[in-house]
Amino acid sequence: MKKVFIGLLLLVVSGGVVYYFLTQKPTVNNPIGFNKELLIGKWKLDSTDAKNNLAALNIAAAGTIDSNQKKYEYVIGPNGKGLIILPGKAKADTIAYEWTSDTQLNWTQSDSAKTKTACTVVKLDSMSFGIQTKDSSLFQFTRVK
Repeated sequence: MKKVFIGLLLLVVSGGVVYYFLTQKPTVNNPIGFNKELLIGKWKLDSTDAKNNLAALNIAAAGTIDSNQKKYEYVIGPNGKGLIILPGKAKADTIAYEWTSDTQLNWTQSDSAKTKTACTVVKLDSMSFGIQTKDSSLFQFTRVK
């Protein structure tokens, strides 16, 4: 009788353990996407690590050759459009963006070339976001209050 009781007890415990492991949500080290609405707002370029002047020209409005690069404000709207504003400058440049996947977006500056730059969003929260281009150029932005 003791053997039957111990066998049933082991069966119940093993069933509980299997149920516990099957109902656990998997944890992922890399986020599988971001809350895309967090991108909407006013941003300033905090830092760049541009490997390519073309990427810098397209992402940072004038690239590493512009001494005003960190003064630009990026106003990103919910409709895939935005503005690049240099305070004190009368005319703003326009930009467009589109999400191509949960972590990828295409960034286009409305210049004569209309060059699209494919970017991977490496960070996106309420206070900062970072994008990395295919040539490993990294651009970090902080939210303007």
